[in-house]
Amino acid sequence: MVAGIRATGDDQPRGLWSRAGHDAMAMAEITDVAMLFVRCHDGISHHPAESVREIDVARGLDAFEQAVLEVARRTAGAPA
Repeated sequence: MVAGIRATGDDQPRGLWSRAGHDAMAMAEITDVAMLFVRCHDGISHHPAESVREIDVARGLDAFEQAVLEVARRTAGAPA
């Protein structure tokens, strides 16, 4: 995910340890899991007052796309 975020112009993306394991438990037994957090206005999340800007959603989608492409590049030559 870091490579995807860097591809959007952020040279020093932050790592964030999260207790949001419940979001990943269903997949964790079959694959590695990463999460991409999108910036919320005033840091409010999981609350009716949560709000995100369109530009932050767009940047998150760009980072996700680049991360997927990076995984594809890394595995393209890997044996099946």
